[in-house]
Amino acid sequence: MVAKKKTNLTQLTWLRGIAAFWVICSHVNRATEVAYTEKDTVSSSVLLSIFDLGTLGVALFFTLSGVTLFISNRDISTESPIRFYVKRFFRIWPAYAFALIIYICAGFLFREWYVGDPKYWVADQFTKDYTVKDVLMYLSLSFNISGTGGLFNNAFWSLPVEFQYYLAFPLIVLLLRFVGIIGPVLLGAFAYLLYRSGAVDLSSNLLLIFAFTFCSGACIGSLYKSSDFRFNLWFFILTTFTIILMNVLMVNQIVPIEMYIFIPNEWVFFGISSVALVALVTFSDIELPSKLDRFLEHYGKVSYSTYLYHNLVIAFLVVGISYFEIHNSSTRLIYMIIFSFLITHAISLVSYKFIEKKFINFGRIASNYSFNKN
Repeated sequence: MVAKKKTNLTQLTWLRGIAAFWVICSHVNRATEVAYTEKDTVSSSVLLSIFDLGTLGVALFFTLSGVTLFISNRDISTESPIRFYVKRFFRIWPAYAFALIIYICAGFLFREWYVGDPKYWVADQFTKDYTVKDVLMYLSLSFNISGTGGLFNNAFWSLPVEFQYYLAFPLIVLLLRFVGIIGPVLLGAFAYLLYRSGAVDLSSNLLLIFAFTFCSGACIGSLYKSSDFRFNLWFFILTTFTIILMNVLMVNQIVPIEMYIFIPNEWVFFGISSVALVALVTFSDIELPSKLDRFLEHYGKVSYSTYLYHNLVIAFLVVGISYFEIHNSSTRLIYMIIFSFLITHAISLVSYKFIEKKFINFGRIASNYSFNKN
C-alpha cells in the first residue's frame, strides 16, 4: 500500500524560485550587453552568461504548474471544472491585470526619459505603438492566439500560454484517470505535431510547442501520488548538474543545438530539460540547510510577482544608466545586478501580500460559495 503523500513539496517551490532567478539573470544580461550612449563601454559577464537560462526557467514554470496542480488537488478527478477555473482565474489574472496597467502607465514615462536606441531589447516593449484592441487582447490573455506579441512587457508572452494550459487541465486529468500517463503524453505530442504541420495559424506557436511540458508535469504528479520511488541522492546531483551544464553550453553556443541531431529546436531542448529537472526534484528527498531552504521557499512563493515586475525594474534601471552617467561596464553590471534583484524583490513582496494572496483567498471563497457540491 502506497503511503499518503505530501501535497506541498517544498523543493518544487524553491525550484520555481530558481526559475525566476534565471529569468532575471537573462533579462539583465540582455539589458547590459549594449551601449546606450556613446560613452558606454560594453563587456560580457561570465556570471550572467552562466545563469542566462531564462527560457529554461519559463519551461520550468509550465512543467511545475502541471505537477503542483495535480498533486495539490486531491479531488481534482471529481471536482467541478468550473470551481477549478474560478480558483485559477483569481490566482493568475488580477495580479497580471494590475501589472499590465502599471506597465502601460510606466510606458509613457519610459518613452520620455529613455535616451538609447528604441530598437534595443529593453526599449522595444515600451516603445511599440498599440491600440485599444491590443490592450483588450492582453487583458483577455488571448494575444498569443490572435494579437501582437512583445507589447508592454515582453515577458508577458508566457502568461496566456500557462492560462490556456489550465483550461485543458481537467481534460488531462480525465486522460490520466481513464487512459493513464499515455493520454497526456499523446496530447502533448499531438499539440507539437499540430505546430509542425502548420495547420493552426496562431500569433505565437509557443502554446503548441511547450504543451508537452505541462502535460508531462501532470504525468509526474500522477506518478508521484502512486509511487514510492526515489532517486539516489548522488544520481540526482550528477544528473541535475549535467542537465544544467548542457543548457549553459547550448545557450552560450559552445555546444549549439545542431549538435543534438534528434532535438529539432531550442524550445524543445529547454522543454525536455525542464521535464527532466522537475522529475528529478519531485522524486528526490532533498534536504537543504534550514536557512537556505526557507530563503528558497520564500523566493519561490513570490516568484509570480517577481516574473511580473522584473522587466519594469530593469527598464527603469537602464534609464538610470544615462541619468547617473554610469558608463563603465563593470560598474554598470554591478548596478544592474544588485538593484534589479533588490528592487524587484521589494515590489514582489508588496504584490504578493496585497494582490496575489488577497485574490487567491477570494478565489477559494468564490469557488466554494458558487459551486458548493451540496
